[in-house]
Amino acid sequence: MVVGLNWAQLEQVYRIGIYFGLACAVCYAAFILTLRKLQSQQEGVSFFYVLTVVSFTSSFFLASEVYHSHNSFKIPDLQSFYALAALGLFSQSVGWILISNALPKIRASLSGLILLLQPALAFVWDVVFFKRPTTPLNWLGVLIALAAIYLGMTGQAPPDAER
Repeated sequence: MVVGLNWAQLEQVYRIGIYFGLACAVCYAAFILTLRKLQSQQEGVSFFYVLTVVSFTSSFFLASEVYHSHNSFKIPDLQSFYALAALGLFSQSVGWILISNALPKIRASLSGLILLLQPALAFVWDVVFFKRPTTPLNWLGVLIALAAIYLGMTGQAPPDAER
């Protein structure tokens, strides 16, 4: 409902973007579950250790792609460097510290629901900041997604639910 109901009317690149988004969601879910599993196995170890392992693993794959596509990690100017440094140090680091610290302490289903807020709210920000054209059907899809997240978060977990 967020992207529209008539699949045939969507441009090919738009459909490819949806496929990439779904593939990204699967990879992200696998990543979060793996991160959670790693953290649960590292009792007494700082969560920075796990984040370092994940960061180096991700960097390996990124460097491999940059090498094979004959691109460069060169930062074009000082303004770009400062923007990347601010993004990395503040948004990414602080965000991942908060997520990684909380992840082992809550149910996997609840953490998944909380993380679903990111793409749902990204749509809202796309409309607010970039004037994305939307229809009432798109907004209905967003409202249903946010309502489902809310209901999932406020529902009672079974007493024997795993943490």
